[in-house]
Amino acid sequence: MSVSMTAGWRSFRRYRASQWLAAARLMVAKRIVQAGWYKRRDVSTTRRPGRLYTFRLQQSEYFDGQRFRIDSYDIPFSHGMDWQQSRREALVGIRLRGWSWLRTEGLKEEHALEALLDFIATENGFTYRAEPYELSLRIQHACWWLGYHDRADVIVMQYVADAAARLRWLTEEHLSNNHLLENGFALCWAGLILDNASYRSRGLDILRTAWQSQVLPSGSHSEQSPMYQHILLARCIETIALMRNCSKVAEAGFLVPVVASLAGWLSYLQWRNGAFPVINDSVERPLPEFSELSAALSALGIDQQQPVVAGPQVRLTNDSFECCFDVSGMEPAHCPGHAHSDSLQLLLNVHGESLLVDPGTSTYAAGEQRSRERSVYFHNTVHLRGDDPAELLGAFRLGRSPGVKLMNVSVNEVLAELTSTYRHQRQVQLNSHELKVVDEISSEEPAFACWLVDKKTGPVLKNGMLTTKFVTIQFHGVVGIELSEFQYAVDFGLFKEAVAVKVEFWRRLETRFILREASMS
Repeated sequence: MSVSMTAGWRSFRRYRASQWLAAARLMVAKRIVQAGWYKRRDVSTTRRPGRLYTFRLQQSEYFDGQRFRIDSYDIPFSHGMDWQQSRREALVGIRLRGWSWLRTEGLKEEHALEALLDFIATENGFTYRAEPYELSLRIQHACWWLGYHDRADVIVMQYVADAAARLRWLTEEHLSNNHLLENGFALCWAGLILDNASYRSRGLDILRTAWQSQVLPSGSHSEQSPMYQHILLARCIETIALMRNCSKVAEAGFLVPVVASLAGWLSYLQWRNGAFPVINDSVERPLPEFSELSAALSALGIDQQQPVVAGPQVRLTNDSFECCFDVSGMEPAHCPGHAHSDSLQLLLNVHGESLLVDPGTSTYAAGEQRSRERSVYFHNTVHLRGDDPAELLGAFRLGRSPGVKLMNVSVNEVLAELTSTYRHQRQVQLNSHELKVVDEISSEEPAFACWLVDKKTGPVLKNGMLTTKFVTIQFHGVVGIELSEFQYAVDFGLFKEAVAVKVEFWRRLETRFILREASMS
């Protein structure tokens, strides 16, 4: 058996029986769609949608009629251009072809239409077939553009109708993650813009079922990525507003508690400086900004629901420290594609500035960079030499994964345990002037704690202590300390400098982050 086949099996064995059935159905559905055996609908007599969208929520993609800005790439627009962007990372092409640039503030409608018509005219010549996720994004943003500007361009509306007809066959129940939710939003929106009750009903059914399993009691989305939670919250807000504007608000009633929970969890996670902890595949400042989403919620009359149970991350805070402690495994277990090997990691801000940072996510392309950013070795936790508690396979797959248990949580103390080929127990205690971390590991082999320190804090190692701008870091139980340069990602393709502090120890390590004014008194 080939390496790729072995990796695939070790990843896909996580599937539940329902996922295997859904995957088999999708294989058949793709053949049906490729053969054109699906029902199309003529939209030439469809009425103008009216101005159904009232929010223009921010997107990172940009278009001014002459060039696209996708992540760190500038892509010139021209007739017959290369929409596939096959020479760039796949994510760049997906974002370009996902049409979110239609939301660019100030984009002239005639420039947007020109780009849309060029894409539609050249799509048949593409050497790939759009995956359901990408198709969903196109439908959503085309619907937004038609509804926000009250347009009834027949070619664009016909494209949306044909895309929705294909997507109805291609929904991704086998993944049961954010992709499936995007499928549901796309079908719901297409149904409302095209006045098609069948699409709308199918989309709402998907959303109703998917949200029952994808929102945790704490309000966190099951994939535990603040970035994707921002995106999904924005989709929910726009869906509720759209349903209200179409006089179908009752049908979207199930989304209101979902939105309240999602927003409450993001409010809980957010740093005081407005950024977010970078957890799993995420970025430091996701778009739309949370302040913008909160304003939209207020406009809809929906209150945020603060978490009432412990979630996958626990925050310890006081006037000086903000600590985010990851006490979850690699979730969701059936589809952990966006998960990183960061269990029991600490992220830390002091006086509103980042001190302990995450390696981040700069790319989705399989390779050394993606593997390094997902692996345990540069997260703020403990590992053995060459032994990642998670078996990472490719860019999005996972074989073996650790078990994690939250053992105790209070206002100023958290205790959690990881079980893999070894047992790692981490206790975090916070008081007014100090954060103390105690790590105990069951292995007789030497262990390593990594602390990824933001370089702007000016870390200096002297006499076994690390001095930074606001805190002195003391280590007890140390065998050796090694420092190295590291670039961490705050967004796709955007890096900042850090210092990786690797602390070797046996069995037990105590690390104390002491405010410098306290340590000097």
